[in-house]
Order: sequence, then C-alpha cells, then structure tokens
Amino acid sequence: MSKQGEINYLRRLGEEGIIHAANKPFSDIDCGQYLAEIGAIMSLLPPPPARLLDFGCGTGWTSCFFAKRGYEVTGVDISVDMIHYANLNKEKECLSNVNFIVGDFESVVTHDAFECVIFYDCLHHAENVLEALSSAYSALKSGGVCIASEPGIFHASNKVAIQHTDAFNVTERSILPIQLKSLARKAGFSNSKVYPHGMLINSIIYPNTFSRSYKPLLHHSVIQLLALMFYLAIYKYLNGIVYLVK
Repeated sequence: MSKQGEINYLRRLGEEGIIHAANKPFSDIDCGQYLAEIGAIMSLLPPPPARLLDFGCGTGWTSCFFAKRGYEVTGVDISVDMIHYANLNKEKECLSNVNFIVGDFESVVTHDAFECVIFYDCLHHAENVLEALSSAYSALKSGGVCIASEPGIFHASNKVAIQHTDAFNVTERSILPIQLKSLARKAGFSNSKVYPHGMLINSIIYPNTFSRSYKPLLHHSVIQLLALMFYLAIYKYLNGIVYLVK
C-alpha cells in the first residue's frame, strides 16, 4: 500500500473522525483498554528521567502521557496533519518536555540519542518492518529498550483493517511477536522478550470490554482464569508486547 495513504489518512476521516483521533483515548469506546496498555508499557520502560522516541505518534496522545510521566519525548509521524493535532494536544496539556516532528520511521536517522523507543499500534503500517526496527536500533543508546505494542496474528483479516486498506490505501499487516523478534535480531538487538498486552488482560477480567459474543462466558471466574492462563502461557506469543534491548 502507499505511504501517501498514511499521510492523507487523517484528513480523509472527516470532521467526526478527526475529533475522535485528536481526543484519544478518552473519545474512544475502548478507552479503558488503551489506558491499560499504556500502563503496561510504562511498567516496562526504564524510569524517568530518560529520552523517549515515540514512533508513529499520530495525534500525540501517547507522547503526552509519556511526557506527563517525566520523559523527554520526541514524537514522530509521517503525517503533517497528525503532527498538527499533536502540537495542539501539547499546547492543551501545557507540556514543555515533548517535541513533535514530521518523519518516516522507516528512514529516521538518529544515533545513540534515546533510552527508549516506542512503537504503539503503528509498526503494522510499515512498508518495511526491518527498516523501522533498524531506525529504532540506531536511535537507541547502548542498553536502551524498544517496545512494540502491535495487534498481532489476526489483524490483517480483521473487518475494520480490510475496510481501512480499501478506503484509505494504507498498509495493514499482521505481525506476530516471533516475527518481530526475528527481524529485531537482524536489526542488531541483542535480547528480546514477549509480555502480555495490558488491554487483553483488561478485556478478560473486566465487564463491558470483551467481544460481545464472549461476554457471557467471561462472566464466570473459572472461565476468566482459564482464559488468562491460556493467554499468559500461549497466546501472548501470537499477540503480545515485544520488548527489545540494544
């Protein structure tokens, strides 16, 4: 698919879509799951103060959360429109420790500048995942960490993903943690580990978050426990957070 589709994506959403994107996560029905995922990522990050590179930052809401935690944040997105709204969010939150720039995370050239790099729900839009991971590796200091939170095995066949591919000419792919780990080794990363998504654990435990077809089952504590055990032991390797160390 075309990178131009990513560049034009926000303006093609229309006014309602722009308002939703600019006000995430609080504008989204899955707000609780987004917050759970950010909490999981923050639990994996080295503590501030540290410099953090937020790739594919979109309208900047993730970057603003990291900045509020105390990181010196640089948010990068390929879309000028996204960065416009990211800067508006920065102003609204009165943050001085976050900076936004327009750039393609597959070709950003920065050397040994950051302790942390984040790919939050964006790496599956890359045309070349290895190049994106290589950019992250180059940007990190020795011992720095890269965290990739991606939707996993069934994403590309998801109805919404297919609709977005057709309507907006964007790249939507399924990336398994094992694939990311393999590509990360090629990019130079020395160590890797897979952790469960905070949002999926949230979905299993709390009501009104999981798929409607499974809600009746997940009201039972035993089923919840079995679902958690399956996810923690097996399914996270098909859909989990990948933690990489330079």
